[in-house]
Amino acid sequence: MKILTWNINGIRASRGKSSAKSLLDSLCADIICLQETKITRDMLDEPTAIIDGYESYFSFSRKRSGYSGTANYCKKTASPNKAEEGLTGKCSNHSETTVGCYGNMESYSDNDLEALDAEGRCVITQHKIRLPTSEVKDVAIINVYVPRAGEKEDRLHYKLKFLSVLQSRCEALLKHNIHVILVGDMNLTHQKLDNCESIYDEDFLRLPSRIWFNEMLQESEHDPSIPCVDSCLNEFTLPDREGGHFSDIFRRLHPDEENAYTNWHTTTEHRKTNYGRRLDYILVDTELAKFATDCQILSQVEGSDHCPVIMSLNCEPVPSTVSPQHCSKFMPEFKGQQQKLSSFFIKATTKDINDGSIANSQSETCVTDILTVDEDSDSTSTPKSVSSEAETNKVLPSVHPSAKLSVKRQTCEPQKSSKKLKPDPSTNKQVSLTSFFITSNPSVSHTLSASKQNNVKSTNSLTKQNCTQSDSDSPTNSQASLLSGSSDAKSTKNTTINQAWRTLLKGPAPPPLCPGHHEPCILKTVTKKGPNKNKQFYVCSRPDGAPGNPEHRCNFFQWLGDNQKKHSK
Repeated sequence: MKILTWNINGIRASRGKSSAKSLLDSLCADIICLQETKITRDMLDEPTAIIDGYESYFSFSRKRSGYSGTANYCKKTASPNKAEEGLTGKCSNHSETTVGCYGNMESYSDNDLEALDAEGRCVITQHKIRLPTSEVKDVAIINVYVPRAGEKEDRLHYKLKFLSVLQSRCEALLKHNIHVILVGDMNLTHQKLDNCESIYDEDFLRLPSRIWFNEMLQESEHDPSIPCVDSCLNEFTLPDREGGHFSDIFRRLHPDEENAYTNWHTTTEHRKTNYGRRLDYILVDTELAKFATDCQILSQVEGSDHCPVIMSLNCEPVPSTVSPQHCSKFMPEFKGQQQKLSSFFIKATTKDINDGSIANSQSETCVTDILTVDEDSDSTSTPKSVSSEAETNKVLPSVHPSAKLSVKRQTCEPQKSSKKLKPDPSTNKQVSLTSFFITSNPSVSHTLSASKQNNVKSTNSLTKQNCTQSDSDSPTNSQASLLSGSSDAKSTKNTTINQAWRTLLKGPAPPPLCPGHHEPCILKTVTKKGPNKNKQFYVCSRPDGAPGNPEHRCNFFQWLGDNQKKHSK
C-alpha cells in the first residue's frame, strides 16, 4: 500500500494542459494527499472532482477564494469507509460515515474551533487494511496543511491552536484502537539535517512549532538540543496531551541522509542547487510504523515549490463497498440533482403551447423560427397558423399562452457579408507621427511621393486588367512587375521609419556583467513593501545556493537606474 503527500500549490496550475487522471496516475500511489489545492467549493469542477478509478474528498477554504485547501484522492481499490472535513467536527454532518473521535476541546470556544476549520486545512479518510498477520485494522489518514506563522503574532497563536487540536484528535483516534497516519505540509523543520540554513542557534531551536513536533515523536527520535518546555506553547495546549506516539518515517528509514529537502524558494531558483528545507512529513503511530518498508522524496517531480513524499506499507487495503457521504460524487452538481440554468429554457411544440404541456422531443430542421412577444395584446390572441403540418409540429420555445406570437421564417442560407470597404490610404491626408522625426530630405520625399503615386496608378490599372481578364488563372508579366514595384516602395518606406525610431529611441542598456562569473546579469523587481517597492535591479543570473560556493550566485547588485546612467555616458 502506497501513500503519497504533496503540497501541489494549485491543483489546476500543476496539472497544466494534462488531465487530472494522468497526473494522479503518474504518481503511482493508492492514496494521494494534496495540500494547497487553491480551489473553493464554487470553483470545483467535474474534471477535478470526478476521476475514473478514484474517489475524491475535499476540504475548502471558507474565508477567501483560491486559498489553502486539501484533498484526498483514493483509488477504488483503497476506497475509505469513513471520511470527514476538518479537525473539530464543526464542518461535519455527523452521519454514520463520519470519522468522529474528537478528544477534549472544551478549552476552546466554538468561534475558535470554527475558525480552525474555516481555511480548509484538514481532510480525513478512514480505511481498512489487512496486515501480514491477516488482521484487519482501521487506519485514519489525516491530511493537513499547517498554517504558516510568519512574523504575525495572531497567526502564531492560530498555528499553535491548530497543532494542539491536531494532536488531541490523533491521540483520541489511537485511544479508539484506530491507527493514525499523519501526512502533509507541516510548515516546520525538525532537525538540522532538515534545513539548509547554516544559522542554527538557540532562537531557531526554541520555536514553539518545533518543540511541539519534537514531543509528538517517540523518545528515540527526539532531538536533544530542542528544549522540552515553551511558555507560548503551553498557553494554547489542550489538556490530556500525551505525546510520543508517532514516528517520522523518512528519518526512521534514512536517519543520516543529508540534502533531503522537499521545499525550495522559486524566486531565487534554490531548487537548481538543492538549497531548501524539509517541510513535508509522514508520521505513523509507532505500532503501524513497524510495517513501513520504504519512504522516498520524489525531488524529480516538478510543478510546485514542493515535491512529493511517498511511503510504502507492508499491508493490503480493503476497499469499502459503500462510499462515505463526504465523497465528491455525492455533491448535488455531480449527482445530477442540482437544478441547472438550462432547465428554465425547455422547448415545446406549438400544440403544447396552447395546452400548457412540455414536449419531450425536438425535431430537427434547417428553418429558424423567431418569436416576437407582445405582452400588451389581449389574452385571447393565438399564434398565427403555419403553412404545413410539419411546421405545426415544429418545436418552438415555451412561451406563456397569453402572449401574442408572430412567426417569421428565415432560411439557413448564409447571408452575404456587408463589411464596409476600407478607404484608400492614398486619400488619407492625416499627418503620421513618424513625420515629426524624419529628417527633411527633398530627394527621399520626392521618391516616396512618386512611388506612392505609381503604386496607386499601378493598383488601379491592375484592377481594370483583372476585370477584363476574369477567366485567366495567373497574373501577366506586367502585373507582376507592378506588384514588385509597389512592394519595393513599401519596404523603402518601412526602412526609413525604422531608422527614424532607432535614432529617437536607443533602447535599454545592455545588462552589466557580474564580477564573479563575467556573465550577463538578470533584471528583477522589488516586491517587498517599502520605499523601494517596484524598483528594478540587476543580480547575478546563477541560482542561489550555499554561501562560499563559487558556482552559485555571487553578491553582485546594481540598480537599473545606475546602469542606465553608465550607458548614457
